[in-house]
Amino acid sequence: MTEPSKNIVIVGGGFGGSTVARELRARLPESHMLILISEESYLTFNPLLPEVVGASIFPEQVVAPLRQMLNLSGASRFIMGHVVAIDRAAKTVTCSSLAGETVVPYSELILAFGNRGSPRSNSSTIPNGDVCSATSWSLVVASQASRWRANSPTT
Repeated sequence: MTEPSKNIVIVGGGFGGSTVARELRARLPESHMLILISEESYLTFNPLLPEVVGASIFPEQVVAPLRQMLNLSGASRFIMGHVVAIDRAAKTVTCSSLAGETVVPYSELILAFGNRGSPRSNSSTIPNGDVCSATSWSLVVASQASRWRANSPTT
């Protein structure tokens, strides 16, 4: 794995996480590594699910494999797993996958896990999460991406 000071870790492979990953991947300096952690290896386009139920389109038309969609290769890595711990002091994310537990060091951490781990569904997931809403977490993801883009080193 690369140096911890060079890892940008994104937790969540939904709309927010995949969009941030795609944008950062296009601007990523060679010295940095992008790591996407998601419980699923695909992105589901939920607005079209009623069309699948009505048999207007095929199920495979509403899902996109994350690895293929984001073209994760080279300085990028995809981990299909569940985040079990975040150590802010050590700047590490611990995730559980079929390969076992993995500790991933990071320099920048972006939480884009949507409503699954949002404060509304489980306020113990994030400190002070009970005072935030899912919308505010979307804004956190967007602001983190903008801040990193503005402060990113040029190659």
